Amino acid sequence: MSVALLAGCASGAGAAPVTVERIVAKVDQEIVTLSELQDFVKEEVDKIAKVYSGAEFERRKREMELRGLDVLVENKLILRRAKVLGVTVGETELEQALSAVTGRSKITTEELRKYLATQGMTLEAYREKVRERLLVRKTEGLDVSLRVSVSDEEIAAYYKANPDRFREGEERHVQQIFFPIKEGASDGEVSAQRRKAEAAHRTVSQGADFGETAKKLSEDPAAPRGGDLGFIKKGEVFAEFENVIFSLQRGEMSQPVKTRAGFHIVRLVGSKGGRVVPLESVSASIRDQLFEEKRAKRRREWISELKRASFLEIHLDPQVASAGAGITAVFRDVREQVTFRLVGVHLA
Repeated sequence: MSVALLAGCASGAGAAPVTVERIVAKVDQEIVTLSELQDFVKEEVDKIAKVYSGAEFERRKREMELRGLDVLVENKLILRRAKVLGVTVGETELEQALSAVTGRSKITTEELRKYLATQGMTLEAYREKVRERLLVRKTEGLDVSLRVSVSDEEIAAYYKANPDRFREGEERHVQQIFFPIKEGASDGEVSAQRRKAEAAHRTVSQGADFGETAKKLSEDPAAPRGGDLGFIKKGEVFAEFENVIFSLQRGEMSQPVKTRAGFHIVRLVGSKGGRVVPLESVSASIRDQLFEEKRAKRRREWISELKRASFLEIHLDPQVASAGAGITAVFRDVREQVTFRLVGVHLA
């Protein structure tokens, strides 16, 4: 496996720099260019630029680029698999997909064309992108979704093992570590509170007592009592917070969750009361959940199989701190099973 990055070069003193397209990944004989990667992550990078700055922005941008690179490599592999399986997308199917886009956006095809032009893309190029997405989806359906099933026995076993998830009218005893966001807070202030929440979550994850950590770090009136909020029923708190509380198992701690009030880290101490909903009333939702879990597992295995069957090159800019570690993390599922090289800058 490997990714290549070709650096631009200049000729002569005072000469204008010559831009050379950079290659950030090679999948056998196919390539992913730096501009392709930047275009792919641009929207998300623009979002984090509104929240973070400086070194933290650069770190998150780099992580986003690494994840984006992995997705682009996966797409190359899946499109090659589509050719092997003979998967195609007909014109009728493509037109239906495009009509769905314009229908949802309530725009005409000509308006779509004009919008794409402002983004530096032609309608024809966009059609090909849509075709590729449909190919990826259909191929994944054949190799992944159609090979996954959930039995009635699996549904019954999950229901029996998780009675608290199917209890109505119950009260949940929770603790929280909380970092409020004041009304009108700047992006920098929101970012600062987010970092506090992430640090507190790491502290507890590494073995610290939740209640003691709440006493030390939480910016909540309940902090002196270890963040203990007592028992809460459905409908007593706003929906975002309620969803977190009623998704946890006894003793489980949530990830930092942002709501309209701030950043919460919630731990379920216990629960009482309520009745367990009959299996027949929840079997469909259990089936959907188990199917998605199995589908995700099967997809990871499938992507690993496709990577093992290919030669990938990853070329990195050596001036990017810890880049090698980041790439290794992205491709950790296959780094011991395929040829994998981290390569420095190569001049064109």
